[in-house]
Amino acid sequence: MSIQPIRTAGLAALVAATVSFTPVAAHAQDADHDHPAAKAKATTEKSDNKVEDAWILTKVKSKFIGEDALKGSDINVDVREGVVILKGTVASEAGRTRAIAIAKDTDGVARVDDRLAIGVAKRHDDDDHVGTAGRTADAKADVEHDAHQAAHDTKAAAKDAGHDAKHSAKHAGEATKDATGTAGEVVTDGWITTKVKSSFVGVNALDGSNIDVDTNDHVVTLTGTVASAAARAEAVRIAKATKGVTKVNDKLAIADKT
Repeated sequence: MSIQPIRTAGLAALVAATVSFTPVAAHAQDADHDHPAAKAKATTEKSDNKVEDAWILTKVKSKFIGEDALKGSDINVDVREGVVILKGTVASEAGRTRAIAIAKDTDGVARVDDRLAIGVAKRHDDDDHVGTAGRTADAKADVEHDAHQAAHDTKAAAKDAGHDAKHSAKHAGEATKDATGTAGEVVTDGWITTKVKSSFVGVNALDGSNIDVDTNDHVVTLTGTVASAAARAEAVRIAKATKGVTKVNDKLAIADKT
């Protein structure tokens, strides 16, 4: 008779244990669902999609470069979860067809959304547009050419300026030399001889004369022949009038007319 209560109590304890176990199991399942590893897996999948879209974007744009059918086109490429979206303009229907075909043939592309229009491409500074690299290279080449030309012009101008300055200095020196001679500041015997001889040239009274000029210590000696007494007097007068001449020795002879 004493064994019956023990069995009843054992059954009650077993039922209680079973009831209390169920919530714990349910809580464990919820904990597994919110586990950090599960969250990390979901984040990784999203990140992989972004990386793949970026790779597709780069690949499609690189394939467009150098395509003859796409010359004069201005195409913008966008990729969302494997779907390639093409916007902008192409020069012809053949260009549109080629752009779509290139995008579809790229690995990882699920579908191509064609939003292209046929027309004249507009210039943009956006790096996502086909042809930007070419335009940038052309602009850089233009800048380099202009800089080179400017440097060449500057060098040529400096060279011309140096030549003009040298030429001007030379003439200034010559002018100074002449001025010095005519002013009598530095007058040599050689300068006097040359000056007297040059002064005789073109003088009508001295036509037919044969005059030799010698200068020693600013004294001019005239020898040779003249056509007349008037010619002698004119030669002596010209020599005396020359700057730096202190005296004239007249040893001229009148030529015999017979």
